[in-house]
Amino acid sequence: MLFASANESGQAVPLSWGGVHNGGADLARLMALGFIEEIIKPFQNVSSVLVISCLGGAVGSGVTPVLVAALKQMEVSSDLIVQLPFSFEGKRRIVNALQSLELIRNFSTNLEIVKGDEVLHKKLKKEMTPQDAFGLLNYEMTEKVSRIMKQGFTNYFCC
Repeated sequence: MLFASANESGQAVPLSWGGVHNGGADLARLMALGFIEEIIKPFQNVSSVLVISCLGGAVGSGVTPVLVAALKQMEVSSDLIVQLPFSFEGKRRIVNALQSLELIRNFSTNLEIVKGDEVLHKKLKKEMTPQDAFGLLNYEMTEKVSRIMKQGFTNYFCC
């Protein structure tokens, strides 16, 4: 599920694309290009957008580079917080994430990267289940997003 907000209340507007998860990052990227007008519509009259994305899967890895490139073309500043997958999630997700990260670097104004394995090793005090690891990563992402949102961002995009 994708969420976009560019209103003063900060309410998220869901943008739903059924089935894109099954087609991989390349399909998601193609779909994003086809729906780019709908994706960027909430950001037509803003100066900056906070983009929050989990890279590795189809939607995050496919849509984020397209969005950030479009924002740059619109001369809208983009601050990104991206999450890289844990190594236990598999090589395909890591490759997707790293490929997307390279594309994102070319277009983003500010980029903050949360690396799953680094968060896990920094906080590891006991044997953790995958669910515990994802919970820890979600906490780290929430902290970073909260810190940035306190600076007054009301325009955001999550995928």
